[in-house]
This record gives sequence, C-alpha cells and structure tokens, in this order.
Amino acid sequence: MTVAALLPDGDYDTVVSRVADVERRLQGPRPVLEAIGEDFRQLMGRQFESEGRYLLGSAWAPLADSTLERKIRLGLDLRILHATLRLRSSLESRTAETVEEIRDTEAVFGTAVPYARYHQRSREARLPRRRMVVAREADRRRWRDGVRHWLLTGDTQQVRS
Repeated sequence: MTVAALLPDGDYDTVVSRVADVERRLQGPRPVLEAIGEDFRQLMGRQFESEGRYLLGSAWAPLADSTLERKIRLGLDLRILHATLRLRSSLESRTAETVEEIRDTEAVFGTAVPYARYHQRSREARLPRRRMVVAREADRRRWRDGVRHWLLTGDTQQVRS
C-alpha cells in the first residue's frame, strides 16, 4: 500500500498490470527466442552471401583449383559453400536439416548437415576452415539487451539486426 500512496492516481493499476505482464513473459520466452532465431537466420544469409566476410571480417579460404574445375564441369554454383545450397538453406531458412530447439530458458540454432562441422572446425590440412556460424559480441549483446527489453515491453524488435 505504501507504493500506491507514492504513485499518482491510476498509476498503481498500471504498475500492477505491467508487473503481471512481465511475470507472464517470464513463464514463456518463446516469442523473443523465435525472434532471435529469425535474426540468426538473417545473419547466416549475409554470412553466406559475403562468403564469410560479414561475420568474420575476412573472406573464407578460396576454393582449390580442382574444386573450381569440378564445379564448372558439373554446372554447380561457383561460390564457396554453395554447390548445392544445402548447407546455406539449412542455416538461412527452415529445412529438414535446420536445428532450432527452443527450450524454457534457451534456444539452439544451427544445422544438421553432416559436412558443416568439418568446415566449421576443420583442423585438417586438406580442408580449409570456413566458419559460417559465428555470434559476434555485438550480436550476443543485442540479443541479451533485446530479451531484457522484451521482458519489460513485450516488443521483440530490438533483437533484430
């Protein structure tokens, strides 16, 4: 009751309503986690379109001459990691190989395409490392701040780049 006495007329009900809204959002953060997933997919599209430059600041290792010759011979997309678009599609949109697990307090986004891990973490001399899944500090900060904003307002727009 002391709080009510400190608030101008009618504001007490507004405060109670806003607290109830925050409590409700705390029970199920799915909307904001889905918005982060959409932002992640957009980042992945930019990453592939730039052949690694967008999130890493420098391009992926160039294709070997033999790979380029094979792609030309088979009529495949000549861009790096674009031969069949399978990997890009799994990260940029929702396909059968898209990983998107939204849980109570976290979300996992990625791909189930088997060869992705070799490019993401390659330490083999014959396969260059071409990291596609990267969360920059600025992205993590925007998502974290966006979750805070969503908790207070219900607005998911701040999680998007």
